[in-house]
Amino acid sequence: MIIEKIVEPYFGENMYVLVDEKTKKCAVVDPGGAKEKVLNYIKQNSLKLEYILLTHGHGDHIGAVNYIKSQTGAKVVAHSEERDLLLDKRKI
Repeated sequence: MIIEKIVEPYFGENMYVLVDEKTKKCAVVDPGGAKEKVLNYIKQNSLKLEYILLTHGHGDHIGAVNYIKSQTGAKVVAHSEERDLLLDKRKI
C-alpha cells in the first residue's frame, strides 16, 4: 500500500491518497481543497478512485468532495453522525 500525503496550501490541511499497488484502486481521505493536486496525482499514476473517506465534516476537510466525486464517480464514506453536517451547507 502506498500512502501519499497532499497538503492543501491555504489551510495547511493534510489529504491522503491510499493506493493498492496491485489493483491501482485508491481512496482519498479528507479532500478539503487542492482538488487539482489530488486529481493530477490520480491521473499521473493511472489510479481508479473508488472512495472518498471523510474523518469529519468541517469545510477544510470536505471542500473538494463534490468536485472530485463528479469527476470520478467515487463513493463518499463518512460516519453517520456527520450526516447532518455534510448535508446542510449552513453548518459547514
